[in-house]
Amino acid sequence: MIGQTVEPSQIGALRPPTSLREVPGGPAFIGGRRRTRRTAWQRRTGMKGIGALKKGSLMGYSAESKMRTRHATLRKVVRKVGPLSAFRKLNAVATYSKKRAPKAARTFKTDRNWVRKTFLSHKSK
Repeated sequence: MIGQTVEPSQIGALRPPTSLREVPGGPAFIGGRRRTRRTAWQRRTGMKGIGALKKGSLMGYSAESKMRTRHATLRKVVRKVGPLSAFRKLNAVATYSKKRAPKAARTFKTDRNWVRKTFLSHKSK
């Protein structure tokens, strides 16, 4: 080492790491935020979130249907999976489709609010 000329690009390779950040595969806590592993779906789409949705979980619900048909379908969904699960499914679909299909996302959001108002509101009797 002594007396040898070293290229500037080799300087980092010759010295030992001085902090945990320089260690390959370093700590999970870097920069004040916790790093989490991204799923294949998140890497593929570039989105963060709960992952891909299961098809058919809203039992034939379609954003293109008329309001009465959508509400009738949502009543069946609420009976089967419960109001909170139906609300969360609609919310997830609305969130994921707002970039690609903004009109459908607005429909999902209005129906989500309808489920909240109709089934989740705490009415005093």
